[in-house]
Amino acid sequence: MQYSKLFALAALLGCTSAIRIQDNSDPEGRNVDKTTWKDMHISGYNGADEDEIQDNIYSRFSKEGITPSGHKTGQKLLMKDDAKIAAG
Repeated sequence: MQYSKLFALAALLGCTSAIRIQDNSDPEGRNVDKTTWKDMHISGYNGADEDEIQDNIYSRFSKEGITPSGHKTGQKLLMKDDAKIAAG
């Protein structure tokens, strides 16, 4: 009976140490990305390029808003049918 308790305790300690080995968090328990700027690959694209592309396509397929009296509002309106065409 005594040996089975020791065996169960050893198995339990072995499982907890195995779980602890796979834990890649810092000592305070936070998961922190360990990559540095040297490990990162620069793709050549940044957020400004994506914004310019979106604005270009939005400007191509949108229409300028008009008041009921026929004056332009300066707002770009993208209708549902035009959006489907723009999406390809």
